[in-house]
Amino acid sequence: MTITDIRNYCGQIYAETYIREKQRMEEEFFASSQTSDISSSKEKEIESSSQKEAIKTATIEGIKHFSNVEAALIWRADSV
Repeated sequence: MTITDIRNYCGQIYAETYIREKQRMEEEFFASSQTSDISSSKEKEIESSSQKEAIKTATIEGIKHFSNVEAALIWRADSV
């Protein structure tokens, strides 16, 4: 196992989580909105929230998957 393995694993989790979370939040917005357009500020809010959730999930899953690796190393690999 190398830092590249950790980065690839966490990167995949991040990408999947980001897409899933962004879609979920957009669907919630459209379901509760009377408009079919998302404002720029709302889009940024959705993107930011999706990124935060993806970072959190990727880090947690990385720590679980690579339990024999120091958590700080996983955090650095995840954020590079």
